[in-house]
Parts: sequence; C-alpha cells; structure tokens
Amino acid sequence: MKKFFVLFAIAVSCLCAGAQDYNVADYTLCMRKIIKVWHNQNLYTNFRMEKPTIKEYFISFAETYPEHMLFDMMNWVLGYPTEGSGKVDVDIANGYIAAEFYTEFSNRVEMCYWRCDDGGVLVGVNINGAEYFCDDDDPPATAIDIPDGEYDDYEPDYSIADLMFFKIAKGEVMWWPKTPKQMCGRDFNFGEYIVHLPRQGKDITLSREVLKDEEFVEVPAYVLRFNGSSFDVIAK
Repeated sequence: MKKFFVLFAIAVSCLCAGAQDYNVADYTLCMRKIIKVWHNQNLYTNFRMEKPTIKEYFISFAETYPEHMLFDMMNWVLGYPTEGSGKVDVDIANGYIAAEFYTEFSNRVEMCYWRCDDGGVLVGVNINGAEYFCDDDDPPATAIDIPDGEYDDYEPDYSIADLMFFKIAKGEVMWWPKTPKQMCGRDFNFGEYIVHLPRQGKDITLSREVLKDEEFVEVPAYVLRFNGSSFDVIAK
C-alpha cells in the first residue's frame, strides 16, 4: 500500500508539471460539496492498465474524493472489513457498480461506463441520498433565524442528488468532466427523479414516484439513450 501511494504521488506530480491547465479535484469534501464542484474538475485513473474495469474506475473516484462514505464503499469493493453498514454490488462483466451506505440516511452511489465510438470511455456517476450540514461557512437558508448560541444543536440535513459524466480519451488516464447538459443537451433537476444507470444495456432511466392505489410506484419519465458519444433524451 505504501508503494502504491508513493507511485500515486509521483503520478500526480508529473500530471501537474506537464499541463498547467488541469483543474484537479480538491480533497476532504463532504458529499454535498463534491456535487457542487465536480462539474469542472479533472480526475484520473490511478491504475496503469490497458483496460481498467469498473472496480479500478470506482477506486480512482473514491481516492480522488476521500469522503468517509466513499472510502467505506471502496473498502467493500476491495473486500476489506469496514465499520460502516451497507452493501455493494460489483458487476465486472457489465461494467457496473452500486453501493449503498446506511446511517440515519440511506445513501447510494452508482457507477458504470460506456465504450464510445471514438475508442474512448465515458464514465457515469450517480449519487443519491442525504447528509447533515457539515460546516458553518455555507449555512442553509433555514438556519438564518436561529438565535445565537443555539446553532450548535441545529443539524439540518441536505438531500443529495446528482449525475455526472467523465470522458477518458483512448489510451489516456485523465478524466474530463462532461455535464448532463453537455451530454444530453438539457439540464435536469435530479432531485425530482429516481436515476437508474444501466447494468445491462446502455440507456439511463429517469423515473418519478407517483401514488397509485394508495402505494407509491416508479413511473418512467425519461430514457437517456446512448448513441455512441452522447445521449438522446426520450420522454416516456
């Protein structure tokens, strides 16, 4: 492990020295801050192999953003014991991984990848869940009227929902951020949908929960159909 981190540090130094226009991701961010900044940050594959699997892509993502939930998920992917409660589903053959982490909230991270017509790889990451407010430099609007001295006992929670893409050119390790608008031609408020990345096939499904016969059921709203380079949006 020590040897890996030495090689990792050397790789980072080489990347930073070779190209000054990279915007390499920050560290130790809580999940809600990750999805605020990842739309314009470069990542990179931390493994040197011709065809990384979904496991290597997920570990690279988790090591870029060493948030506690992602680190626990990475331990599950690696088969290490962890104090966290949850589950992980790794499907190497289909290039798909899903991990859930249980605390007071249920948080889920999905990742898959597509092979593009130009020989590159497109990685998709879907994050959904919630977490407590993690610092006081960006207080939620609902905290404005809290009297002085009582803020320490106030623990609002944040809903977290976002989908992001990263393009890796053929033969390269650098991940280039691609927003949903760039890939789909329009924006989505992913907090309004249940997002399913494809385990089989290539299409992403966006569903809504609706009340039917006194029970909530999922109803497809959109299909994001992969066309070899981006996605065609199809309303259901």
